[in-house]
Amino acid sequence: MARALPTALLLAILAASAAADKVQLNDGRSFTGIVTVEGDTVQIVMQYGTIRVPRADVTAIDMGDTPEMELANKLSGVPADNPSALCDVAKWAAQNNLPRQAEELFRRVLRMDADNAAARAALDYIKVEGEWRTFSQGLELARNKLEAGQFAAVINAVLPALDSQANTKERQLALGELGAMALLRSAKFAAAGKAFEELASKAAPPAAIRYAAIAEVIKENADGMYILSEPYPPAGELLGGEQAVIKAGPASLTDPRVLQAALSDRARKDISSARQLIDEMRKAGDAETFKLKAASAGKALDRAEALAPGIARSYRVEIVRLRIEKVRDEIDQLARDFDKESGTLGKADLPVPAYRAKVQKLIALLDSMRDNHKEIVEACKAYPRDLLLEGKWAETNLKKIKEMRDTCTGALDAKN
Repeated sequence: MARALPTALLLAILAASAAADKVQLNDGRSFTGIVTVEGDTVQIVMQYGTIRVPRADVTAIDMGDTPEMELANKLSGVPADNPSALCDVAKWAAQNNLPRQAEELFRRVLRMDADNAAARAALDYIKVEGEWRTFSQGLELARNKLEAGQFAAVINAVLPALDSQANTKERQLALGELGAMALLRSAKFAAAGKAFEELASKAAPPAAIRYAAIAEVIKENADGMYILSEPYPPAGELLGGEQAVIKAGPASLTDPRVLQAALSDRARKDISSARQLIDEMRKAGDAETFKLKAASAGKALDRAEALAPGIARSYRVEIVRLRIEKVRDEIDQLARDFDKESGTLGKADLPVPAYRAKVQKLIALLDSMRDNHKEIVEACKAYPRDLLLEGKWAETNLKKIKEMRDTCTGALDAKN
């Protein structure tokens, strides 16, 4: 007679599931768990917590097994040496919101039958080139083969094997990019261009921007040759002076460095547009124009950053500095208004209503200054090192403003 599964496994499944009821409430909700009635309260202990409801809110309590108990009942009849039957129970567990138990059962199946396809698939394994691999391991294999120049193997073997587990948009895009790169590296330019166009239509920024730019580069250079206007990478980007450099002139897009050079050329055009907008920001006479120019510059930098990561950072810092300068101008004007108002406060014996109105105006000015300083603090958070002094200045002033506001509030209370 075949042995049943070990008692230890059954006990683990049954843990915290000694009894179960389904509680129906009069508002339509229902809960399944271990139920006890204590006076006017019904307690329901579930897998993820305990709730208590008034007994008057309960419409009915139906006796029944929890999914854990049903799973234990199913396992009690499964022979210990039957991986196929155990796999069926594991599938049931996965379908009935018992992911932890399902994973453990699938792993038990693999310990008995290492090539069980259903268990391997449930645990995110795919057989690639005769070996079981996780999806991420399969992607890494594809990338390694791409770098090794084994483009046909990537296109015809590895990626098709991974396709069955590409069950999320993220995975589909990852496979699509590897496939498009393999086509480009193998000089199939027209097919590669179409592949990148398709990726651009499916992805979200910044990836979509990059894919669309690659498709444009390929379309504009249908023969696969790109003219470099200067060596790539530029001297300033060399690491230790040992990185290989592509000379200026025609070079094939099958070389990933040439493709990156083409994307960097496009990124520099966006940087140039952003620079012009930043100059216009400096000259902007009103806040609305300043904001519009800043938004446009930000979009240009987004495009540049998508094509050449890291290229836009210094310009973003510059935009934040300009924004801080504008806010500080507003703060300075508010401070002048505050000094003017506070300077007149003690020069005349004001009636109480007039005195209170003046103090309230001072508090309003302080509140506006406080809000502007908070805006500066928030703006500095994105670039704490670059904007350290600006941030510290704003934080120090916020403390002073609070002290001044407390003084004004105290003076206001004294006149009640």
